[in-house]
Amino acid sequence: MAEELQSENYLAEVRNQYEHLPYPYRDPAQEKDRLVKTVGDALPFLNHYAFGGRQQYDDFRVLVAGGGTGDATLFLAEQLKAFPKAKVVHLDMSTASIAVAKERAEMRGLSNIEFRHASLLDVTESDEEYDLINCSGVLHHLADPDAGLRALKSVLKPEGVINLMVYGYYGRQMIYRMQEILRDLNYDGADIHTQIERAKMAFEAIKPTSWGPLAYQLMQIETQHHGDHGLFDMFLHSQDRAYTMPQLYEFVENADLQIINWNNGNLPYSVWTQADWIANPELRAHIAGMPERQRQAVTEKMLGNMMKHMCLIAHRTPETPSPEDAEMVPEFAYYMQGHIQKYANALTPLEDGKQVKTQIASLEFNWIITPFTRVLTQHILTSPSIGDLLETCYTLLWDEGVPGLTRSLMQQKWLEYYAQWHQHQLLYLRHPSSPAITIR
Repeated sequence: MAEELQSENYLAEVRNQYEHLPYPYRDPAQEKDRLVKTVGDALPFLNHYAFGGRQQYDDFRVLVAGGGTGDATLFLAEQLKAFPKAKVVHLDMSTASIAVAKERAEMRGLSNIEFRHASLLDVTESDEEYDLINCSGVLHHLADPDAGLRALKSVLKPEGVINLMVYGYYGRQMIYRMQEILRDLNYDGADIHTQIERAKMAFEAIKPTSWGPLAYQLMQIETQHHGDHGLFDMFLHSQDRAYTMPQLYEFVENADLQIINWNNGNLPYSVWTQADWIANPELRAHIAGMPERQRQAVTEKMLGNMMKHMCLIAHRTPETPSPEDAEMVPEFAYYMQGHIQKYANALTPLEDGKQVKTQIASLEFNWIITPFTRVLTQHILTSPSIGDLLETCYTLLWDEGVPGLTRSLMQQKWLEYYAQWHQHQLLYLRHPSSPAITIR
């Protein structure tokens, strides 16, 4: 029997689901072979967009609110291992989920995690405040998501940040259609096992219909990764709401917080800023010229596949580091560093003028090799600062006899290079006083 919570700040049916089917499904034995990386919790990314590139981690405090089986908790704890006083608090109402997370942490030898069995709404009872709060896929399962966000805000430090994920309305319409069907089929109050078996039969039944193949494919993808745990969480959840883009802004701002950055997983950031997914140049320019929130709202509707909204929210919008600050250290996203190293090893003057296609998940874009992009790529991973990088590149290009070379031109080409990668959230900046975080 599951351990009783001291408060009643939870929905009994939701808790029962996660006691029987901890989510996401994880096998602790796999910790020997892999670390699940939750992209929005990469500290170099957060340092740039939330902490001005100057965050110190000696006494860093993290709350993973609704931590489930531990993906975000373990990723953050691994990054903070070098800082003995840093702490990650893993909070969840499901003892079964906590047990999985604990076993995974033990497999990794992590000792910087504190596990708490409690409701997210109970955080207000503590006087502890946090630099970072991860709340991914949780608030939309509360009876009152607004109360949940207010509770998190109450324990967020004045300069802290919340990494938030809630469901997207338009991208989940097929899911909600299937949820409605399954609610009808389970009118008799069937138990969890029966609901799962009926869902599998229902998916087989709808395959010949006009919309069935897409729904079936969605189910297959989820069950391939998470089995019955995923099937139930996506299609049989008893408490599930989603947000349109305007509703998301309202949700965040009603808590007196601000959206400071987007982190929509595999969705390229330029989708929001440039409408570069639209082929027609006239329509693309029209949408790109819309006010930001209007552009985001129409983009969400037109794409129709945004199942999640992932963003950083804070008390105020912080100042982000500038690529014109010579002291700053450039850092590529951890999943980009291997690509850059590959290019750095391969590029020679013979490649100048060629076009390179780069693909990261669903993001694909082209860039031209010039003497400037070549030397910047070759030395950016090893340079201790922007100033050092530009001096090194300038000297090399001077020795090559690049025509028209000036320090001003070198600076201009660096800013263009930085913008090319930064617009896709692939290149960040860190002050040398802020410790480098290694992610493998």
